[in-house]
Amino acid sequence: MEIIQAIRQDIVPETFLLDVLTTTFPNLIVQFFKTTFATFPDLWLFRKQFTFQYATIAFQTYLLAINNRFPQKLFFSRAKGNIWNTELLPGAI
Repeated sequence: MEIIQAIRQDIVPETFLLDVLTTTFPNLIVQFFKTTFATFPDLWLFRKQFTFQYATIAFQTYLLAINNRFPQKLFFSRAKGNIWNTELLPGAI
């Protein structure tokens, strides 16, 4: 555990992923959300619904022992933040 903390403190900064995304795709994500949601309350409601839906799917995955979860099998509504799952295949128990 100490080795991981030393690497995180000395080699990899806390904002590493954010720095990579902002240099690779400057303002792409920010512009997408600005054009999709006109006001901050719309964005907040989307984030709230998306988080609730994703937590529910994660709990179902654990409860039903579902495996082989891939991002391309999750679809979400940009208007409401609802998430749909295309496959619910149980794993080997």
